[in-house]
Formats: sequence, C-alpha cells, structure tokens
Amino acid sequence: MTNINEARVEAHYAQKNLMRVIREGLVAAGADPDRPDPGMLSAVDEFHIGGTEASRFVGEALGATAGMRVLDIGCGIGGPARFLADAFGCRVTGIDLTADYVAVGNQLSAMVGLGESVTLQQASALDLPFREASFDAAYVMHVGMNIADKPRMMAEAARVLRPGSKLVIYDVMTQRDGPVTYPLPWSDVLENSAVDRLAAYDKALEVAGLVIEARETKRDFAVGFFEAMIERMNEAQGSAAEGGRGPGPLGLHLLMGANTREKVDNVFGQIKDGLLAPVLVTCRKPA
Repeated sequence: MTNINEARVEAHYAQKNLMRVIREGLVAAGADPDRPDPGMLSAVDEFHIGGTEASRFVGEALGATAGMRVLDIGCGIGGPARFLADAFGCRVTGIDLTADYVAVGNQLSAMVGLGESVTLQQASALDLPFREASFDAAYVMHVGMNIADKPRMMAEAARVLRPGSKLVIYDVMTQRDGPVTYPLPWSDVLENSAVDRLAAYDKALEVAGLVIEARETKRDFAVGFFEAMIERMNEAQGSAAEGGRGPGPLGLHLLMGANTREKVDNVFGQIKDGLLAPVLVTCRKPA
C-alpha cells in the first residue's frame, strides 16, 4: 500500500479566496451574504454525489437524533454537518485536512446560526484529535478516495466511537477492474487517488472491529443526480454562448475550479460504464 501525501491532497482542495467567492455568489443570487439561507448554500457546500438528499440518507442511516454527538470525518466546508445539525438536532464536530475549508465552514456555520451546533477543525482522519469513545456516531462522505490507509482510518473512527454506536461510509468505489480516468472531483491525478473496491473497506472495517450491518450501491441514484447536473451545466453553457450569465453564482464549480466540467464528465461516464459507483455502508461498534 502506497500512502498518499496529505499535503498534496490539501493543495488539491485549497482555495484562499473561497469565502469571498461564496459571498459574491450569494450577492449575485440576491441573498444576504451575512445571513444566507442554509438551503441556498447547499448548492456549494454539499460536495458529494446526491447533495442534500445524500446527507439525509446518511443521517437516517446513522439514526441521527437531537443531542447526538456526531463526528464528520472529512467535513469539507461543512454542508452535511450543518444539515444534520439543522434537520436532526445533532451536535456535529467536523475534521478536514484543508485549512481553507475549515475556516470557511466555521464562518458559514456562524452566518446561518449554527455556530454552537457545528464545530470544524483541521485534522487528519488518520490521527483524530479526540479521546476514546467521544462520539455517539460518525460518518465519512467521499473521503476514502483520498486515503490509502483505510485500515488506519477505520481504526481511528472505531477508537473515538462509544460502544454500540454507528459509523456510516458514503464513498465512491471501484466496481470492477480497469483503469480510472482523471481528473475527478477528488483528484486531478492518479497519484493522489485511493479509490478502491468495497472489499478493501470490508477488510478495514473488520480489522477495526466494526460490524457491517448494511451495504447499498447507489449507482442509479448517482446517474440521476449527474444527469440533472449536466443538464443544468449545458443550459448554463448555452446561456453563456448567447451572452447570458453562464454558470450560476453558487455551485460546486466554486470548489472544483476551472476543469469542473471535465471532472463531472469523467466521474459520470465511469459511473454509467459501471467502473465507479457511490456505495453506502452502515456498520456498528459492538457494545
């Protein structure tokens, strides 16, 4: 197993002016940049396949309830964490490698009135800065594709969970053998990608002492999500060609950068082809 350099992963996602760009997008969309509606932010802060709908089924798989202390491993700018806090009443702590994401995420949480329910900090999924049995539940959303050492990631997650609690994983995984084409949303190059088969997750979870309760491949869900996204992108491209605005003021292109369309086309094409698919895995730490 070749470990992935975390500094390169952070550099892939880092954007120094992200908060300014998001605020400008909110103004362009006619929103108050100091008190935005959380639903409007979902266009940019739900950086995973399925957006808010996926955050909801992850929360449901967790059995999320009011007051539950939840860990978001690889939180990005905090969209799912804020969703769980708002929709289920959880108290969510998020960690992420990317300092820019953490700083922006904490600002956004304060702006939507969730600063006391959602706290993000910079840390590695391979070295969680928490004591044993600190959390009632944890989840990983589109993070394992950047982490080669999945046994250590799962061991760390298991360590900080209290006995009897759940870990939910929602990652893109390979479904068969074959070369993966880049760039993709989580990496522009092969060297920064650790996308793997479900079997690798199963083994890592077993070694960590976590018991798998359910697995669900979300290929059809992903196809529908990307079909709708690409339709919107095509409409925006046509608008730009006719002198219109082009891409909307808020969207995942703010996070993915100039080659957003290539990344989207690549991941969608490989999901349709059956090489890749997002998979939902629910497991539990034995009581």
